[in-house]
Amino acid sequence: MSDDERERDPEVVEDELLRWRTLRDPSRTGDPGPFQPARIVDTVPCRSRCGTLADWPQEAEDALAMWDRKLASDDEAGLDRTRIAFCDACTKLGKGMQGDRNRKAVEAMREAIVELKSAGNPRGEKTLIAKIERIGHPDISGLLDAIEQSRKTTGKTRRSSEIL
Repeated sequence: MSDDERERDPEVVEDELLRWRTLRDPSRTGDPGPFQPARIVDTVPCRSRCGTLADWPQEAEDALAMWDRKLASDDEAGLDRTRIAFCDACTKLGKGMQGDRNRKAVEAMREAIVELKSAGNPRGEKTLIAKIERIGHPDISGLLDAIEQSRKTTGKTRRSSEIL
């Protein structure tokens, strides 16, 4: 049976037509247009209090105004400009320290998970689960399900039958 003899799904046909119509659409090509550097409107003290002034671009001014309006509508205080921007040197230093910080968090999470797997009392489990959440585990429920499954397969006995 050839392709001509088969009836094609109308939704697929419409998708193919749309693809061909928009193939050379500038928004699909990913062309960002001409580069324009950020327009600096002010300088503010560095957030880390190193004493250096950080550039304050127009985009930051617009975003700050938007968030201040949002906070004002919720009857909250506006954001402090001096607690937002880092200077170039502190930004570079912070990015360099990010890997170490992530490694320490992963190691702390690993230790807590190992302890949770071997925990014998439910009260200690609650504390460990809270610690793992605070460190930033992306899938607590999946982790707890996996630990529960491994306990069922290994036949470990515990005081309670499930993880809290």
